[in-house]
Amino acid sequence: ALERASATAQFDLTLDTYESGDALSASLIYATSLFERSTVERLAAHWRNLLEAICREPARRVGELPLLDRSERDLLLARRDQTGEDYPSRPFVHQLVAEQARRAPEAIAVLFGEQRLSYGELDSQA
Repeated sequence: ALERASATAQFDLTLDTYESGDALSASLIYATSLFERSTVERLAAHWRNLLEAICREPARRVGELPLLDRSERDLLLARRDQTGEDYPSRPFVHQLVAEQARRAPEAIAVLFGEQRLSYGELDSQA
């Protein structure tokens, strides 16, 4: 549960999260002169999404867990791609390296000073 306290904000934004019985609770206090309510509500939803993901997958790193729900993520991705362009499907760099490793595994892929790395070695370390 996320409570929005009506107290006066001492800081621009304060988010406290704490255990309450067998649940997590949070309170959010913000400066109304700096933040719109809708912005804070989105922030609260992202925090809730993160906490739910932590509870579902406690072994995963926090940076790998989602802040956005699926609908918000899809909306942002759709807005981001306004080009309407279909790009040709070309191989990625790692695919090109793997292909070269199959053709000429002993050929030098990386040279740094006296150190050399063949395509075969590079591909095996990928």
